Amino acid sequence: MALKLLFAGFAWKNLGRKRLRTLLTLCGTEGTIDAFVGLVSFSRAFERAWMRWCTGIDLADLQQITLNTTLGDSAANQVKILRAAAETQMDLHHGKDRAMKLTSALAAAMVLLGTSSYAADTQAVLARARQHIETADYRATGKLVRVDASGSRTSYAVQIKGHWFPGVLRTLVDVTPPSGSAARAGGEERIRILLETRENGQPTIRIARLHSGGLTTLPFEKWSDGLFGGTFSYEDLLESQYYWQTQTVLKTVRFGARDCDVLKSAPGASDRTHYAEVETWLDHTIGYPIYAEKTLKEGGTVKEFTSLGLRQTSGVWSANQVEAKTRGRAGATLLIIERGSAKAKLSARDFAPEQISKFEDRP
Repeated sequence: MALKLLFAGFAWKNLGRKRLRTLLTLCGTEGTIDAFVGLVSFSRAFERAWMRWCTGIDLADLQQITLNTTLGDSAANQVKILRAAAETQMDLHHGKDRAMKLTSALAAAMVLLGTSSYAADTQAVLARARQHIETADYRATGKLVRVDASGSRTSYAVQIKGHWFPGVLRTLVDVTPPSGSAARAGGEERIRILLETRENGQPTIRIARLHSGGLTTLPFEKWSDGLFGGTFSYEDLLESQYYWQTQTVLKTVRFGARDCDVLKSAPGASDRTHYAEVETWLDHTIGYPIYAEKTLKEGGTVKEFTSLGLRQTSGVWSANQVEAKTRGRAGATLLIIERGSAKAKLSARDFAPEQISKFEDRP
């Protein structure tokens, strides 16, 4: 007992000897206790309020309200499954367990509904993509570079201009092969291609050649031919996939540094195309195509198109370069834009057949 008293007296004397240390220790201890009590009280109050809120919600009402917005059948079925699971758990558990299980189901449902409604808004995604077409009024100059399997490059001078007229996008592509014996031996000559992308899914392609007559219609079976043997076909110069009958947003994914909506376009029976489907990665904010995969009807060959060096000029987005590759094959074709105007103020005269057929350097 004497030892215990001696120790107690020593402790009491030590507390009095360092008053500032003792005060800080007491304040810290009191603050810790207050914080603990406050957190426990808040947790219990929040839990009670959350339980009252949860038990007052009818999942059927939640489902009905949400499904009347932009959800599709697939998301609706998934919500039904979540609802059934939540109701089953409510029957099996009581009190806190019941509320917690219901809360988990509701949280999963809200995540599902938010994701589905975001990805399912096909019309909004399609509208952004079409806006770039239906406001087109541009002129550009650059080159078309064909890269063969060995890495050898052949460059063709390119001039492009496009303008949206009521119901149709007219695009004129002027391609000049390199001068030299190789080009002459291959029978390559300067050509001008007039492409018309129409809202009704019935595009047309006409072509004028330097040493031929006037503007003639390119037969449909030649639309898939590579332009000067490259990956770009004549049809790839069109923008008709955005006007095909079937349009579906598959998912929202990250492509490089950009959030993209993946739009799947499938032609109907009346749509003229050599492609079975086209999947386009469209920037979620600006609706510009970042990447595309085009699957040919014949053989299922997939062609990949990547836009590089995006820029905005006078409020109009464009790419400095588009790379086209055939999956599983070596080589590529690059469309490189060196300069141009986003507001060219073009008119119908710029696309008149008599003007297109008139080559300044025709012998």
